[in-house]
Amino acid sequence: MLLQTSYKRQLAHQFLMYYYWLVFCPLPFCCLCGIAELAKSTDMWIHLLKTWLVEIPILWLFLRRNDHLTSIVGLGALINVSTWTFLVYYYYQFGGNIYFLELLVALVESLWIRSLWSINWPKSVLIGLVANAVSFGLGWSGIL
Repeated sequence: MLLQTSYKRQLAHQFLMYYYWLVFCPLPFCCLCGIAELAKSTDMWIHLLKTWLVEIPILWLFLRRNDHLTSIVGLGALINVSTWTFLVYYYYQFGGNIYFLELLVALVESLWIRSLWSINWPKSVLIGLVANAVSFGLGWSGIL
């Protein structure tokens, strides 16, 4: 079942207000976070694009009956940008267990999926875990 269009637009608008500048002005954000050297290299942004190429089609596979393609692609890209900046910041600032950080990112993405689409918790957690496991596995193995 689709969420009401006005509610979805409100959430998307709020989401855009917080994160639109990450895509269009990434260097100021990265300077604030202390990862300016990483952001200056194009590797960080290439990895984000690779993540989009894996996770958005997985999101579409699970949600194609619930919403239109354009909504899934747009909101999926914004969800990944928000969690990507969190993951990159904490991993490169503090190190830590990448598996724990990926699990945390999967849960945050599940929360976003649950709030943007009218689906149950187990399905949203499954979507988040599958998308992150596949993209992390492909990236870790060097395939992607």
